[in-house]
Amino acid sequence: MEEFVFLMYLYHLGDCPFNPNKFAEELNMELPIVMKYIGSLMDKGFIKVEVCKNDKGVMEEIVMFDDFYQKLSLFVMEEANQVSEEQ
Repeated sequence: MEEFVFLMYLYHLGDCPFNPNKFAEELNMELPIVMKYIGSLMDKGFIKVEVCKNDKGVMEEIVMFDDFYQKLSLFVMEEANQVSEEQ
């Protein structure tokens, strides 16, 4: 359950710079727990951390949600297909 809450926290931030210290501070959590959740969400394919150039041309790590959005859209499409098959 806590991992889901952490995922929703990250989702609310959107594609944001990877800053586990900030995440831990804002959620009042220990850094190792935050890192465990990040690792678990990456292993499950919900998020990934990529290196991208920011607006200033500086490379930084960004938490990306492309995989989460894809999984969510597949789930919604399957749900819609089941409803249409039942009718």
